[in-house]
Amino acid sequence: MKKYLILLLVIAFAVSIVVTGIGCKVEAVVEEAVEAVEEAAEEVMEEAEEAVEEVMEEAGGERIALINPFYSLGSYQIPFVDSAIATGKAMGAEVILFDAEMNGEKQFDQAKQAIADGFDGIFIVPLDPATGAKIVQICQDAGVPLATSTTDVDEASRDLLDVRVGISGQTQGEAIAKYVADVFKDDGPLKAVIITGTPDVEVSQARTAGFKIGVEGTNIEIVAEQSADFDKAKALAIMENFLVTMPEVTIVFGHDDQMAAGA
Repeated sequence: MKKYLILLLVIAFAVSIVVTGIGCKVEAVVEEAVEAVEEAAEEVMEEAEEAVEEVMEEAGGERIALINPFYSLGSYQIPFVDSAIATGKAMGAEVILFDAEMNGEKQFDQAKQAIADGFDGIFIVPLDPATGAKIVQICQDAGVPLATSTTDVDEASRDLLDVRVGISGQTQGEAIAKYVADVFKDDGPLKAVIITGTPDVEVSQARTAGFKIGVEGTNIEIVAEQSADFDKAKALAIMENFLVTMPEVTIVFGHDDQMAAGA
């Protein structure tokens, strides 16, 4: 069997795959990966634009607070935020970014302050379902329209949302696993490792769970998983160790593009 290394990236709400190795099959996957990355970039912007447009229709005002705990991580969050701000401007509104810096309490406090400051609407990427649910409740109590994206909120709060854009992390992980399993279904047993985001972040848990569901009944075996906290340098160090201790690994699932690039 040919030796190849597969890096699986999640970019916003789409699936991208980058492959290095030898053989026509791998080259074909590379071409598909390039197309997937381009499509993913477009979908990132479209998701942000849709959310802003929807919350603007609900709010009917001119100021939207965009509260994103993942912005400081870089990667796809930058074009996501840029598109949201540009869409607001095109609609005659000001979208103002608040970076919660991976802190649920800070994100909740920023939402409370945005309400107190009279923002017409709020658009959040919840750090986790519990934080998202708390923000849903205070927005409901204050009568402030709320849109969410990427991370889900708990089931009880979901029906209270004005706008929800995106697909679940579990769906993303499952789709990635099924795709690569289908591409290499005729090869022998494959060893996979998962480089996860921050362990207690919902989207990390969901993407891992989805990937595990997706490989069930396939020729892919998950042999290890380790957190890199959405950090490129940490992912690089983890992957170097994996290749030393488990040289038979051929598949790497990275929870975002930064970690996949590091790996």
